[in-house]
Amino acid sequence: MLLEPRWDIFRPRHAANYASQLRAGIRVLQDNVSIAREPTTSIVTIGMEWKDADVAAIWANEMVAMLNTHLREDAIREAELSIEQLNREIEKTNI
Repeated sequence: MLLEPRWDIFRPRHAANYASQLRAGIRVLQDNVSIAREPTTSIVTIGMEWKDADVAAIWANEMVAMLNTHLREDAIREAELSIEQLNREIEKTNI
C-alpha cells in the first residue's frame, strides 16, 4: 500500500503529512502506470508495475473500471444532448 497501515489521517500529526504523502503516492503511481492507445483500433492498454502483482492487478482493474464508467457516462450525456437537440428541431417543423 502507499500509506502505512497504522496511519490515521484524522490524528493531527498524521494529517499534517497526509497531503505530501498523497502527492508522493500519486507520483509513485505515475511512475509505475503505463497507458498506451493503439491508433488504428483505439484500444487502450493499461499496465501497472508494483512489488505485489496482486495489488497491481487490483489497481489496474480499478482504473479500467473507473475509465469505463467515465466513458459510459460521457456517451450517455452526449446522447441525451443529441436527443434534446433533435426534439427542439422536431418542435420547429410543421408536418
